[in-house]
Amino acid sequence: MLSYHVRTFEASDCALLSVLVDNRGLPLYWPNAYATIKYRDAGRSNYTLTKTLRTIGMAHQWAAARGHDLDLWLSNGAFLNADEATDLALYLRLDSDAQRLELQFASVPSLRTIYSAEQIRGGFKNVKQTCQQSVISNEEAASRIRSIATYFEYHKNRRVGAIERSSNSSDKFKENAEAAIRTLRELAPVVYSDADEECLMGLPKSQQLAAEQIFTPNTPENPFSSDFLQQRNYLIWMFFKDSGIRRSECRYIRVDDVDYSSNRVSIRVSKTRSRTVPISKKCSAHFHSFIMNHWSKIPAKSRMHGYLFTTETGSHLALDSINLIFRTVRKKHPNLPQFLSPHVLRRTWNDRFSEKIDAQPEDKRMSTDKEKQIRNRIMGWSARSNMSVRYSKRHTREKSDMIAEELANELSPVDENE
Repeated sequence: MLSYHVRTFEASDCALLSVLVDNRGLPLYWPNAYATIKYRDAGRSNYTLTKTLRTIGMAHQWAAARGHDLDLWLSNGAFLNADEATDLALYLRLDSDAQRLELQFASVPSLRTIYSAEQIRGGFKNVKQTCQQSVISNEEAASRIRSIATYFEYHKNRRVGAIERSSNSSDKFKENAEAAIRTLRELAPVVYSDADEECLMGLPKSQQLAAEQIFTPNTPENPFSSDFLQQRNYLIWMFFKDSGIRRSECRYIRVDDVDYSSNRVSIRVSKTRSRTVPISKKCSAHFHSFIMNHWSKIPAKSRMHGYLFTTETGSHLALDSINLIFRTVRKKHPNLPQFLSPHVLRRTWNDRFSEKIDAQPEDKRMSTDKEKQIRNRIMGWSARSNMSVRYSKRHTREKSDMIAEELANELSPVDENE
């Protein structure tokens, strides 16, 4: 059976480019044409394009397991019907392990019967494994399903136009295609804002200090074996802590992106916007020490790529390797929160930024609009983005709770005789 994956490479202008290929390395025409027109040419980030292509690859894998070529199905065939769209939506809600297991039992291209609404809520129900515990988050599932629905919409509009230009009636095809697309969108789970508010939590100060001690090289708490790993991982920690950058942004930092004399780092490769952000003097000093004592000693041929974060042999560090650093720390120090991750440090930066603003005297405190502009620029969000509101929810909630508690005590003073 064919499998599909996204291949990313760097062009001569240093821009990242991604294409969807099969396991023979052959690019798929329609997904890549769609990604070029709707994402790359529209100026969308390569991160968004890659995520879209990966989801389209999942849909191709689902179709292949059922004996279909999705491209032919959408571009020349009868399109999907509502039942097939339902089956696809359920598949997209599974995590990667559950998808692989599902494909193993899909050797016969037939759709399973839906017996209950619980199957739609929790995913497939295989006779050999219950996949209700293997579904992804509602937010990610909704993103995948809507992404595929938009891809189907692209094919529908293209096909309808071609049919009408040939003077044939497109009504029946349009009706069937719209029913499948509508089914997909209806099965995208609802994501509630309250859940977002609880999830966007940074590290409390005590845990920030504890993690800092663990990452510090040559301390008894440091779980990494070699001096290279300790020094590199501490630099990674400081970049995350000082600037709130994303994991993928950190991975693509080059040595010449860091100006240690001015304490700045240029974020060239970003999910959203490239930018230059400040880092601490301590981070700059450690960067210089790491370059002089470790990175420069990697064989020149192995570090020709110029990336700052590598393995000890010079290979560019993988994204999951960055996750592994944090998993190792959590495993060795179970007293740290299990949600400690690179993205949690991005939330932590936003909490610290809010606290810094609140600590300013009222006559010197910047306006709300100015605060939003600064936060958006450093985080790499657009000037019109409302992500700053989302990331400052925790601080806003804690501040409102404190004010409410003070108000309650003023209205109900404690009886001194009690």
